[in-house]
Amino acid sequence: MDKGTLARAALPAMRRLNASCGETVGLAVLDTKARMGLIVESVQGTRHRFSFTLTPGTRFPLHTGAPAKAILAHLRPARQPRMLQGLVFTRYTAKTITSRQAFLKELAAIRKQGYALDCSEEIEGCHCVAAPVCGPESEPVAAIWVTGPANRLSIQNLHAAAPRVMDAAEEISCVLRDTPSPATLPDNEALIRRAKRFLAATLTGRIDWLRLSADLGASYSKLRHLFAEQVGVPPGRYHLKLRLEEARRLLRESELTIQEIAQKTGFCDPNHFSALFSRTSGCSPTHYRRSQLSGGHPSRRGTARQA
Repeated sequence: MDKGTLARAALPAMRRLNASCGETVGLAVLDTKARMGLIVESVQGTRHRFSFTLTPGTRFPLHTGAPAKAILAHLRPARQPRMLQGLVFTRYTAKTITSRQAFLKELAAIRKQGYALDCSEEIEGCHCVAAPVCGPESEPVAAIWVTGPANRLSIQNLHAAAPRVMDAAEEISCVLRDTPSPATLPDNEALIRRAKRFLAATLTGRIDWLRLSADLGASYSKLRHLFAEQVGVPPGRYHLKLRLEEARRLLRESELTIQEIAQKTGFCDPNHFSALFSRTSGCSPTHYRRSQLSGGHPSRRGTARQA
């Protein structure tokens, strides 16, 4: 896709994202020949005395840049290996990913959560969060990202900003596909979509429901009512269900301890986690893991309730 056309389609959403977050917003593509990321457009952050500058035409490494990782993670399986062929994992900081195996694991996690992070992986103190932009064939053609200093864009703040970045990416994708964007959806439907994205991206820690509601432009009572009406359960119960689904995935696919899984899914007390898991799943986390490893099915004590 022509870079000028892509930039013109993206600029309105980039400006709105910039106004929302106050940090510099960039748009990048993959330079397939150079095996590098390429900045094609940017909107400078102006809310703070200091912000990063992104210069169109500048290239950056694939294994460190959040926008490159966001694109690579969402490529079709046949294309991704070709882009990674011959990739050199040069170390820039202590947090740089330096092996193909670790990078593939990172891409799998990005594909699941829908966005990518760069936490000082190329430049110390520079943090970014990016989401893929898809073209008419639903293949990623670019990525939009927010970048700023680590003291403002902490890891927690990066995860909190991710839903807005994904909304902007989807808006640009809709323009490229010539389909209705989220901005044209009924207000209530768009609000619930944004809320669900935020909850899916925030599986650890407590949710500040009043702040989330304010960020979405609604009162908590309105959010709770609309969520229950459209989704079928209140937002708190929906979020708990997502956390327990993630816990089941980690029990199946990882070697983390029960305590580590409890922490990763926002439960401070592993005993409380185990009791809640047993009540909603019909068996303990340990029994569930063993049944998955043996290829069986966890036995149920009565009827498991929905989370």
